[in-house]
Amino acid sequence: MKRLSLVIVLLAGFQMMAQEGPTISSAVIAMDRTNDIPAAKEYIEEAAKILSTKDMSTVKFKNAAKFYYYSGLINFRIAQSEDPAIKALDPEALDKAAENFLKSIEYETSKGKDKFLDKSRAQIPYVANAIATRGIQKDADKNPLGAYQDFQKTYDLNLSVGRTDTSMLYNTAVMAQKAEMYDKAIEINEKLIAMNYKGVEYSATNLEGKKVVYNSKKQMDFSVANSLATDPKVEGDYRADIYLATAGLYRKSGDTATYDKYIQEGRVKFPDNEAIIRAELQKFLETKQYDKAMVNLDLAISKDPKSHTLLYIKGNILQTTIGDLEGAVVAYDQALAIKADYLDPLYMKGLMHINEANSLTKEMNDLPLNAKKKYDALKAKQKVEFQKALPLFEKAHEIDPKDKETLNALKEVYYKLRMLPEAQEVDKKLAELE
Repeated sequence: MKRLSLVIVLLAGFQMMAQEGPTISSAVIAMDRTNDIPAAKEYIEEAAKILSTKDMSTVKFKNAAKFYYYSGLINFRIAQSEDPAIKALDPEALDKAAENFLKSIEYETSKGKDKFLDKSRAQIPYVANAIATRGIQKDADKNPLGAYQDFQKTYDLNLSVGRTDTSMLYNTAVMAQKAEMYDKAIEINEKLIAMNYKGVEYSATNLEGKKVVYNSKKQMDFSVANSLATDPKVEGDYRADIYLATAGLYRKSGDTATYDKYIQEGRVKFPDNEAIIRAELQKFLETKQYDKAMVNLDLAISKDPKSHTLLYIKGNILQTTIGDLEGAVVAYDQALAIKADYLDPLYMKGLMHINEANSLTKEMNDLPLNAKKKYDALKAKQKVEFQKALPLFEKAHEIDPKDKETLNALKEVYYKLRMLPEAQEVDKKLAELE
């Protein structure tokens, strides 16, 4: 009796091993003839179970080729379905589609045959685009690691059919940086630099009024031609941005030598790029190379003459390191002409008068006791300096009533000008900020 049971089991196993062909055919019929995706999924999963018990080298070519291609196709249909019930059949369907189309290509290439090879290759860009779209959504959902993985997968899929999608590689670098995978971001950026990736962006406005970025000009033109989008745009040259990002990543890692190298190379290759000019300026300021910083500042200002920040920085260097107070006032006034409520240049202009008043105080203290006439003249000059400082600090206080440095300076001016009630009021404000 036991022997009979064993024979039955063996026969059942043999029967199961022999059934992948009809099962795969059933999946194909359900997919191609009746578009019954749930049934097609059941059949193809059953075929997968059967094949999992076998060495694929023993499976007939036509069955294996059909299995890989239709596994990819069925899963892709599930992933792309607008029917929630179909989509819910397998949350991992899109990744399974990519995996099986790749297996289809690998299998038929290894056999030197072409039954579904071209069809599988043709599906890869569509699957890649769907994964890229998923990655964009993950980025919007603040999931940079997930977006990085999808963009990397998109790049690899396209590469498998001979398409080097450099824009997707760039997106991968951006997501790697967002995900704080700095070594990986550097690796990809340096690859992009070696490829001289320029990075043109193709975009248009969809029917909902939102910007849509396309993978190619062909896709953008197709959407516009079919009235799916308007206002097509071709923009961008990201090479300077890549240099700057790579430099910043090296700086973050503490490698200032390589940071300097990329900034210097970037300045040579992109002499008009404002962001790299500013980065070089920051380096000069940190290393106190003020002469070079001034040259750099004038260049940066020529590129962005409406930058109140650059004008303020110029004024600050002229005032605090070079000692050119007249030049500093000119720069501060230019900054204030652009942004009237800019506290910093107002404060620094007021500080000039405080410093001058303090130097007069020292001069007064150094006079002999019988130099009353000279003392009174200096004291009158000192009062004028405090009077000049007063409206500057008052204006700065209006802009930011809680700025402690401004309040302390204002209090000193009030006391020096014998404006005691005003000075006491400032004291109260300072006490409230403690």
